[in-house]
Amino acid sequence: MVTLRKTMLVAIACWMVLLLLAGCGQGGARDTREQTITITDAAGRQVKVPYPAKRVVCLSSDAGEVICALKGEKQVAAVSSTLKRYPIVKERFADTPEVGNFSQPNVEKIIEVRPDVVLGYASSIENKVAEKIEAAGIPFVVLPCNDMPTFVQDVHNLGRILGKEENAQKFVAFIESNFKKITEVTGKIPADKRPRVYVEGFSPLSTYGQKSPSAQIIELAGGKNIAASEAVPSPKVTSEWVIAQNPDVIVKVVTSDKTQKDIMQKERDALISRPGFSKIAAVKNGRVHVIGWKVYTGARAVVGAAYLARWLHPDQFADIDPEAIHRELMEKFYGTNLEGTWVYP
Repeated sequence: MVTLRKTMLVAIACWMVLLLLAGCGQGGARDTREQTITITDAAGRQVKVPYPAKRVVCLSSDAGEVICALKGEKQVAAVSSTLKRYPIVKERFADTPEVGNFSQPNVEKIIEVRPDVVLGYASSIENKVAEKIEAAGIPFVVLPCNDMPTFVQDVHNLGRILGKEENAQKFVAFIESNFKKITEVTGKIPADKRPRVYVEGFSPLSTYGQKSPSAQIIELAGGKNIAASEAVPSPKVTSEWVIAQNPDVIVKVVTSDKTQKDIMQKERDALISRPGFSKIAAVKNGRVHVIGWKVYTGARAVVGAAYLARWLHPDQFADIDPEAIHRELMEKFYGTNLEGTWVYP
């Protein structure tokens, strides 16, 4: 009897130990902070990051805007000072610590923040900033969120890093469905039917070459970039060159602090008043437009693409409403109303 009792006690003790071990194992599985995932970033690098990242340093303003769309703001521990200049993100990260500008951040400050991961542009690899961050044991992920070929991948990568995969899928679905409405039409437009477009950057006579996000948007919207032969992303041109090219449409891009109707009107008036510009077809036919940079590329590039498609092909896109797309995007993913003037006229 005693032997039987001892045997039962030993069995019960073993059973309890097994339960405890099982409980510990389950607790470890739930503690996702102990997990890591491998991201293939926009530079094609394999980067291992904690999952989900709870402390993110974001140097890219475009990535910051996507983070807000994915509802991941609370996981951001610090941002670049550059990021705080732009609508949406500057309000969300007003009280978030800064670590310098996006291209030359203060690496010591970044290390002090103790981030799980740092997000930035490819320029941080070229100027060795990423190397210094990684030397401190902090992963650096290239996520520009402004380059069309990698944009969807960037959003999905952000979703994975933040543990917001479902939100990323919803955002991508919205972007892709609206881009599809444009490309289904423009994909059938032959080269000889595509208007020739001059897009001018923030400073006079700065434009965008073949490798720039702007050039990608022009192509997608059914246009022909007159600076497509320029190998550098942001070439400087002359008035004489623009006049000789005689573009059918001109689009002036302005910074977000100039997205007010009166300022945009002044920008347009100044452009069309340049010596010799009255000879250009775009000026003669009233096809000169102004657009805010943050809807022309980046997280809201689909809005800029819709405006550009309508300007280039008004008959084919008579039914598309770029402002409605913008409004829905703001309400659905940012929980806010559409404000400001983003295009003129």
